Amino acid sequence: MIKKTEIKSFSIKIGVISVLTVSILTLYCYWGVWNFDFVVYDDPLFVTSNIFVKSGLNAESLKWAFTSFDDANWIPLTRLSFFVHIHFLGVSPGGFHLENLVLHVISSSLLFLFLFRSTGLWVESAAVSLLFALHPMNVESVSWIAERKGVLSGFFWMLTLVFYFFYNKNRFVLWYLAVTASFMLALMSKPSAVTLPVVLLLMDFWPLRRLTIHGIRLKSSVLKNALYEKIPLFTISIAMSAMAVISQKSGGAMVSLTELPLVIRVENAVLNYFQYFYKMFVPLGLAVIYPNPHPLPILTIALTLLFFMTITIASVLLLKRYPLVIVGWIWFVVTLLPVIGLVSVGSQNMSDRYSYIPYTGLFIALIFGGSLAIRHRSAKAFAAVIVSLFLVFLIQQTKKQVSYWQDSVTLFTHTNALIKNNEKVCLNLGLAYLNKGDYLQAVANIKHASELNPLYTDVYLKLGFAYASAGLYQEAAEAYKKALSITPGSYSAFINLGYAYLKSFQFENGHAAFKEALRLNSDSYEAYNGLGLILLNTGKPKEAAVYFQKALSLNPLVKEVQENLKLSVLMSEKGQ
Repeated sequence: MIKKTEIKSFSIKIGVISVLTVSILTLYCYWGVWNFDFVVYDDPLFVTSNIFVKSGLNAESLKWAFTSFDDANWIPLTRLSFFVHIHFLGVSPGGFHLENLVLHVISSSLLFLFLFRSTGLWVESAAVSLLFALHPMNVESVSWIAERKGVLSGFFWMLTLVFYFFYNKNRFVLWYLAVTASFMLALMSKPSAVTLPVVLLLMDFWPLRRLTIHGIRLKSSVLKNALYEKIPLFTISIAMSAMAVISQKSGGAMVSLTELPLVIRVENAVLNYFQYFYKMFVPLGLAVIYPNPHPLPILTIALTLLFFMTITIASVLLLKRYPLVIVGWIWFVVTLLPVIGLVSVGSQNMSDRYSYIPYTGLFIALIFGGSLAIRHRSAKAFAAVIVSLFLVFLIQQTKKQVSYWQDSVTLFTHTNALIKNNEKVCLNLGLAYLNKGDYLQAVANIKHASELNPLYTDVYLKLGFAYASAGLYQEAAEAYKKALSITPGSYSAFINLGYAYLKSFQFENGHAAFKEALRLNSDSYEAYNGLGLILLNTGKPKEAAVYFQKALSLNPLVKEVQENLKLSVLMSEKGQ
């Protein structure tokens, strides 16, 4: 007779072997990622050009982390992770990449732990964990420093599942507090974790089996208890959803219904569900930027809607025999809701990174559902071979996809080959060359972006920046004026125009541009710094010092302004 201690020992050994296997294969796929550089797409916004992040841990940066919506997000924990890194390691891309990879490996292991402890099925649990760890669609989340929020939130998501398993086992209040705390940390990393309480309710159904089917009805008392205990979690979700909407609006990222009508949003959402589903099985042609698909042909809309309805109806019909299928499908559908395009944020409604958590539901439905449906040993062996071959295919594709993220030029050259004649892709390819100091290629690609979309304000802002970086300040000024002709109230255009005039010694024009920037944003330290520089360059250091002091009162962390103030004081003391 096998003793319980022997069973427990076997389970531990199997668990350790599975976790090691997942970790080793993941490291193999992402090997060398710590040698990768920053990329020009969003990394400057979140790290390399972010004054607060670059300053590391201090009172000002902590205040900004918890109170600011600067990047149209409220992600204090993600920001804090950047602060800690820079405080100890400096602004080094390799460390950021390695941290993302470690978070991904741990999340994969936590997913295995939750499924294995909940079901006792180690092969299926390991297979789901491997799919999560090795799928090419997750490369964007792991290899992109700016997407730290995704892998950090994913870590706390999986940790919440593990805590919830232990809470479900013994109902200790400490485990419930751990669930709540971990959920809040997931939200503070990335707001899209608002759907986690719904997933916990699904976990009550399967694999935890708190909610069981009798006929077509659930036991009402058990359902009530399961719902009541999640009221605090749903309350937190609602509050965080409101916070997310406020942050997106304040950052100008929300697209109005006038700009993008509800009908088009629904069409795009259904198409996106199909595309995500398809890319789970065929992860080819993956890009960091996808073009918006509208207007869509009627046939495409009809076919994608038919697909969505077919899967949903099939999941319902299989409810009694294979309840985990509908659990996985609802997980996929619900967790994609915040990013599927119904609430349109920014110019992109589909990204590989959006599938990081949602795919887990499909992996569960596919692996556990398939294992349950296939009963014959020979058929199971054949299915195991198919899954193994699929994993080998995923490993090959993931290694290839990871290699594209080594630097900006490689990433956007690859993207440009896939997504042709897209202004955002051309713009970022131009910025990639600019980052390398290749001004000719930079200007050529950014100009091509302006030809593809002549009304794209950001193209002219970046074109001006490219010219200014090459020392062509008059051309830079013309680009900024073109941006203002499209968006007359552009604060960024006025600020950059002011500095272009300053560098070309057109102080009167520069003064006017900075004053207009201040009218648009009275708390602009950049405008005060620019006005101070004009005064400094026109022999008025005492007056300049006043403006530099005002700039530092608005943002004490800017070293350039600190140096400007020191210089103005020194010049004043020398009587210059």
